[in-house]
Amino acid sequence: MSAEQNINRLFFTKDEGLCDELEELYSSLFKNPGLYKNIVLALGKRRYGLTRDEILAEVGKQSGGDVTKCLEELEECGFIRKYHVVGAKRRGSLYQLIDNFSLFHMQFAAEKSPFSDNYWTAYVPEGTKNVWRGLAFERLCLEHVRQIKEALGISGVAVEVYAWRQQGAAPDHPGVQIDLLLDRKDGIINLCEMKYTSGEYALDNAELERMINRRETFRTACGIRKSIHLTLITSNGLHHNQYSGNVQSELTLEDLFRE
Repeated sequence: MSAEQNINRLFFTKDEGLCDELEELYSSLFKNPGLYKNIVLALGKRRYGLTRDEILAEVGKQSGGDVTKCLEELEECGFIRKYHVVGAKRRGSLYQLIDNFSLFHMQFAAEKSPFSDNYWTAYVPEGTKNVWRGLAFERLCLEHVRQIKEALGISGVAVEVYAWRQQGAAPDHPGVQIDLLLDRKDGIINLCEMKYTSGEYALDNAELERMINRRETFRTACGIRKSIHLTLITSNGLHHNQYSGNVQSELTLEDLFRE
C-alpha cells in the first residue's frame, strides 16, 4: 500500500489502527491523564507554544505545582520541548508541543465523524497536506539539533540554542519568528531556515529577501554584533542558482540521520 493508503487505513477507518489511540496513549502513560491531556490540547492550538503562565490560564489553574510536574514529565517523554527566547527572562520560556502523532491526530483525525475510509486522499486538500509536511519537517529538525551541530562541524564549540520572535506592530506587519538559532562562542550565530519540498529547494529572490529581513530585524532588535550565517536545512537539497550563494551553510534530511 502507498503511504496515503496507509494513512487512510490507520487513522480514518472506524475501529481500525490508530483512530482511538490518542486517548489510549496518555491514559497508558500517566496515572491521572486529565491534566496532561488538557496541557497538550492547549499547546496544540498554538504553533509556537505557550509560557507557563499562559498554560495555567488555558487549563484553569491558579497555582502551578501540578502543572510544573506535568510539564516536566511531558518533556521527559518527548511530547513537548521547552525553549528559550533571545532577550526573554527564563520565566518567559516557551513550551511547544512537538509530538507529531498528537499534532496529526488533533488536526486531522479528531472529531472526524462519520469516518471515511478514503478521507486523507479524497477530502484533505493538497495544500493542507503540504503545510503539514512543512511543519512536521521543522519539528523533525528541532529534534535533531545535535546532528545539525555535527553536520555544521561545531560539535566542539559551546553553543546556546534559542528561538526568537517579535510581535507584529500592525496587520500589514505580521512580525518575525525564528525557530532555531545556534549562538556559538566562536563569534557566529547560525540562523536556521527549515524548508520541506518534494524535490530540490529552489531559493528565489522573494524568499531570500524575507530571510535577509528576518536576519537584519533580529540583529537590530537584539543588538547583535556577531556574524549571522544563513543556514538552510532542506528535505532534498538546495538547487544552486543566482540566489543560493547568499546562504552560508546548507544541510539536508540525510544529515539529521547520519551515523
